[in-house]
Amino acid sequence: MAKLKLMPGGETLYVDNSKSLLEHLKENGIYVKSSCGGHASCTDCIIKVLDGADNMNTPTFDETKLLGNVFHITKERLSCQCIIEDDVTIDVSNHDKGSDEERRDNKSKKITGKFKVRKKEEFDKIITERKEKSLKKREGDDSWQKHWEKEGVKFDKRLGGGKRPKGMKDLELEEEKRLKEYRDSRNSKKKED
Repeated sequence: MAKLKLMPGGETLYVDNSKSLLEHLKENGIYVKSSCGGHASCTDCIIKVLDGADNMNTPTFDETKLLGNVFHITKERLSCQCIIEDDVTIDVSNHDKGSDEERRDNKSKKITGKFKVRKKEEFDKIITERKEKSLKKREGDDSWQKHWEKEGVKFDKRLGGGKRPKGMKDLELEEEKRLKEYRDSRNSKKKED
């Protein structure tokens, strides 16, 4: 039998290596939050190992997938994956049943407070009002159609739309023409000097 010391309360339990740490804690009435039921798919049952880390099994693959391989830095393990072989001291101060229940109750209040149950007649009335409103908005929103033909609107600047794109040969010819003009201007300046 191994001795398990729980902090911050200082309780001592005697456990064997036939079950996980989570199962031993639950059997002895100590609250540890766990959503997955001990299958290493959540990280709710994290405990901190204060002393005797060498007296536990090595982290399993599932545990390292969730927590990473930084146990030597954080000293955190999943209690559902820990099997104790000799004396260990752990910290379970993060697992407080009262605060977890309070958080859960507040969460359920927020969810139920956001939703409003309406009767079918009220729902139909709201939908018809919204449809009428959108139709009115569409009827009065024709101002954008052919806005260039309306009175008082002038476009001084001609936009580049409607032109065919230039081909590569045309661009190359223009570039050659510019280069020739540049060379001619340089040659004429050299003759003047």
